[in-house]
Amino acid sequence: AGKAVYISAGSGMPGRYNKVAADPLDTTVKGAFLEFGSAVCTGRMTARLKQLGIPFHGSVKASGTHRWEYWRDELIHAWPILMKAVGARIDGPLPPVPDTALAEDMMGSSGS
Repeated sequence: AGKAVYISAGSGMPGRYNKVAADPLDTTVKGAFLEFGSAVCTGRMTARLKQLGIPFHGSVKASGTHRWEYWRDELIHAWPILMKAVGARIDGPLPPVPDTALAEDMMGSSGS
């Protein structure tokens, strides 16, 4: 049956949680480089997964740096997929994912 694969990253561009004028340079700049590197690796991995016909769920967002707030938003999006993968039930509604600038979702060959 295989494993459920979920992969995502931000682009490294400042987004809704980056207050560029108020954020310390350390947080904004280092977070941007870390997330840009993650986006490059995510893009390469998803391309290879598609080439091999391996199902996955994933996306690279149009914005987002290496910050907990972006991770939290993505976890909310990933939670139903993760719960299904381990055979767990979800009781009640999940919190909404905040409206962010998203790149088109790059769904794998599973299509869901």
